Amino acid sequence: MRKLLVLTLIIAAMTSFASAALTYDTTNLDGIAGAGQNTAMVVVDYDATTNFVFSYSWDDAASAWDALKAVDIATDLDTIATWDGRYTSHYVEEINFPGVDRYPYDEATYKGFAFYTSSDNENWNFSFSGPDNTTIADGDLVCWTWTSWDGPARAPGATIAVPEPMTVILLGAALPFMIRRKRK
Repeated sequence: MRKLLVLTLIIAAMTSFASAALTYDTTNLDGIAGAGQNTAMVVVDYDATTNFVFSYSWDDAASAWDALKAVDIATDLDTIATWDGRYTSHYVEEINFPGVDRYPYDEATYKGFAFYTSSDNENWNFSFSGPDNTTIADGDLVCWTWTSWDGPARAPGATIAVPEPMTVILLGAALPFMIRRKRK
C-alpha cells in the first residue's frame, strides 16, 4: 500500500504544472501611449511566449481602462470591450495585434481575457473589480491574459497546460497496478 501511495504522489507531481508568473521585459516596448510624469506598463499576454508590453504615461489620476484605451488609440492594438453594468466596468472581449494567432482553446465553452495587476512585475493579483475601477500608480503593471474560463484563469506568464506525452504514458502504465491493488 505504501508503494502505491508513493507511486501515486510521484505521478501527481509529474502531472502538475508550474504557474509561476513571468517577469515581463519592460525595456523592449511594443508601443508608447500618453504623456505625463507617471508611467505604468500595459501587458497583453497571449501565451507564455507571445506577449506585448506597452508604456502608458499620464498626470493626475488614471485607471487601467484609461491605460488600455490610450494604448489602443496610439498603437496597432485593437481592443473590443463591452460595458458591464453589474461591475460598473468594461469587460475586454478581444485584444488583437497584427500577426498574432491566439491559442484556440477549442474545447472551451468560455474564453477571453483575464485582468491582473502588479506593482513589482512578479506578484500578480486577479482583479475582480475590472479595469475602470482599478486606479493605477506610477510603476504599476496591468495585464490581460488570454485564457479559458472553463477552469481557473491563466496567470500572467503561465504556460497553457498541455500534458506531456510521457506523463500520460506513466499514468496509463500505473493504472492497472492501482486497480489490481484495490481488488485484493
